[in-house]
Amino acid sequence: MKKISALHWLAIIFTVSGAIELLSWVMGGAPGRAMVRMLLLIALYASLLKGSRAARIALGLLYFVGGMSSFIAALDASSPPLGRVVLGLCGMFFVAAAGFFLRSGVLRALAIKQPAARSDVI
Repeated sequence: MKKISALHWLAIIFTVSGAIELLSWVMGGAPGRAMVRMLLLIALYASLLKGSRAARIALGLLYFVGGMSSFIAALDASSPPLGRVVLGLCGMFFVAAAGFFLRSGVLRALAIKQPAARSDVI
């Protein structure tokens, strides 16, 4: 079985997140909200690749909160059955992604080896 690197996992998580945002926009969501969320994710991913520990924690917490809200929305009795399944799958994806961001030793080591640039250093 071939191992997948952390960078590939980041690309997979970002791509699936983008697809979910696009799906929510196509299904009648506000395009402005989807655009703001994608810009926030792009900024956090860029900061993460530069070695920011705060970006790793922020991404983990945002994905965890998104997963929990998807699980809660999936329990809504007025939702159609297919909607419940989709929300449940999105919730599982978001919680798994949060676990990757918060528990990944590779991302933790990246933040230790490459600290974010400080603006007060001349």
